[in-house]
Amino acid sequence: MLLKSGISAIAGQATAIELGGSATTGITVGGTNTDGIKVSGTQTDGIELSGTFTNAINISGDVAKAIRMGSYSSRLDTAGATVEVCTIGAETDEDDFLIGYGSYIRTSGEDGKGFGASFLVEATNTTGTPTLQGLQSMAFLGSVGGSEAAILKTRGGDSTAGMFAAWLKIGCNTNCQLASGSLAGCLWLDSQLHGSGNLLGTTYMMFISTDNITTAVMGFAGTGGHTNFLAFDSDAVAKSPVASATITGGTQDKYLKVDLNGTAYGIALYAI
Repeated sequence: MLLKSGISAIAGQATAIELGGSATTGITVGGTNTDGIKVSGTQTDGIELSGTFTNAINISGDVAKAIRMGSYSSRLDTAGATVEVCTIGAETDEDDFLIGYGSYIRTSGEDGKGFGASFLVEATNTTGTPTLQGLQSMAFLGSVGGSEAAILKTRGGDSTAGMFAAWLKIGCNTNCQLASGSLAGCLWLDSQLHGSGNLLGTTYMMFISTDNITTAVMGFAGTGGHTNFLAFDSDAVAKSPVASATITGGTQDKYLKVDLNGTAYGIALYAI
């Protein structure tokens, strides 16, 4: 017999459905359904999982989207001034990596494109917005706002050790190829500001700020080398900040300090 609603909650009960004892599968949803499990109404927690799990939620099979929380055209209707769409709070005292979020993507198609994580943050308020950040990543010694005397230990020969807000790495196996005409880089900075004369603010391709003295703006290490310090393609050369070698009336009065393996050098700067 087909039921419109198989099980209904009983008014006044603390738990609408309770499963006890031991079973291979607590709830099995089979067949073809529009919604395998649907939770609606006003809930403190739509689904709460507590206890000890190998995997709290295990998704396998052929899925278009493993988990969907709204979309670009159908967004979540959030309430409140500060909303965390997805919050992960984790803690461990084990002497190993703690990965808060892991995304492992493999593409094998001839023209396959893989994106480990994709973020789009838009501001559509025509009255203005002071802050817009596509990604915020922080590494903090001691809890944020706390006073713990945490210590960043010596690297001790571990090339992966250190304190970084982001570790960006590219690599390939020894039998792989970078074909002629291909492009690879650990970081791609792309500015596409089009304002028709309304771009009155200060813009940078990279903005670096600090409230303390640092050893250097950039540090270079590793067993590999660099053919050039900077490289400009034909389009960039036409609009690059590189000027002629002859500076009429210029006076060398400053220099940029460069440290090459403990020896200080100066790159001459001319007032123009």
